[in-house]
Amino acid sequence: MPAPPLLNNLLFLSLLPAIMHFLSLAVVGSFVIAGLAAPTARAGSYVVHESRRDFSKTWVKRSNISSNSKVPVRVGLTQRNLHKGYALLMEVLVSV
Repeated sequence: MPAPPLLNNLLFLSLLPAIMHFLSLAVVGSFVIAGLAAPTARAGSYVVHESRRDFSKTWVKRSNISSNSKVPVRVGLTQRNLHKGYALLMEVLVSV
């Protein structure tokens, strides 16, 4: 036989402080975890190999560049399979 509604309400009201305490701990805990998971900037953790100045104010577009023009590009990568880089670059260039 189910409990009378008044008894259910009393049971809920008696558990309400415990439920609120648990929810407040859950909210505070989620903020703590989010704060710990946030990335931190460490001084000296990265190296600037090359920097660029802002030339956008001095550049003037005159015409399209010739398709035979050579554009020097320097790419710094730190990963495996760098020996395949040239072949992969040529594969992309040929498909364009």
